[in-house]
Amino acid sequence: MELVLEVFNYVFAAILFGVAIAWIILIKSMMSSFRDVPFLDKFELEPAQLSALGHGEEHPLFTTDPANAANRRVEIRRIK
Repeated sequence: MELVLEVFNYVFAAILFGVAIAWIILIKSMMSSFRDVPFLDKFELEPAQLSALGHGEEHPLFTTDPANAANRRVEIRRIK
């Protein structure tokens, strides 16, 4: 019985560690995204001049693997 509890604790700790690492990566990615947002300010664009279109569900690049990261993409266009 002790072995089962030790294995369970080990697996649970490994899962928590993986979740913590995923959150750290997500937060770092969000921080870099917010840091790079002023890049659009160099072009002096108003938010009303931009349009964002998601293409992942309607036009996937990889139809065999819908969860592929390449299918999750957004196209940003300037509206004149």
